[in-house]
Amino acid sequence: MLVRKYEGRLSVELRVERVGADLLAVLTGGAAHLGTAVLAVPRPSLAEPGRTSCTSSVLNHTGHKDEYLCRKVAETLCSRYAAVTVCTGGIHYDGATGEELKTLAELTEQALACLEAEAIWL
Repeated sequence: MLVRKYEGRLSVELRVERVGADLLAVLTGGAAHLGTAVLAVPRPSLAEPGRTSCTSSVLNHTGHKDEYLCRKVAETLCSRYAAVTVCTGGIHYDGATGEELKTLAELTEQALACLEAEAIWL
């Protein structure tokens, strides 16, 4: 499934597909690239019995800061669907301001919400 979200010059694209019982997500925007890869593995929550949480591992390309958004996607999908999840990708906009970085985080949240609203595909 593919979800795109836009605001002004900014956009994010979130593509998720099943790979057997697992999930693969690719998050891009602007000058798309592979800046990080996050693997999230489901496990029982330590704080809330009966809930699914996850443990994550991250690989970052030197100097890239895509981890925050890809980790959010991987951990959200992993916990929601109790599936091993990999999220890779990267978002780059030259001269992005602090406010634009916040907007990119909001657009990523919106893309996740749209994806979850259409969860019949999972």
